[in-house]
Amino acid sequence: MYKNQELNQKNTSESKLKRIDRNYISSEIRSVFNLEKGLFFTVKSLLINPGKSVREFLFKDRKKYVKPIVYLLIAAILFSFIIKTLNLNVSFFNVNNIKGLRDLIRGREVGD
Repeated sequence: MYKNQELNQKNTSESKLKRIDRNYISSEIRSVFNLEKGLFFTVKSLLINPGKSVREFLFKDRKKYVKPIVYLLIAAILFSFIIKTLNLNVSFFNVNNIKGLRDLIRGREVGD
């Protein structure tokens, strides 16, 4: 009797599976990255009122915001794509402006 119930449960769960197609894959990607509502809301709220957004994420409601790691990855990919597409030369850290570090790195390049 127990085996029959288990088989019936397996058959009903298999029949409820969705077909894997383009719509299914796109909905799964959107659900993983929370792109249905969270990405644009997160960007907007971080630009307009970042302190309130961070406090709300930490202490109140996390559902409407994109997770920080996912947001960081999307922002880094978007930034890299824009820099590469527009052929911009961006240097955030210029070693030549820091004398001690410049001498240390230059010394190793020469072989000292």
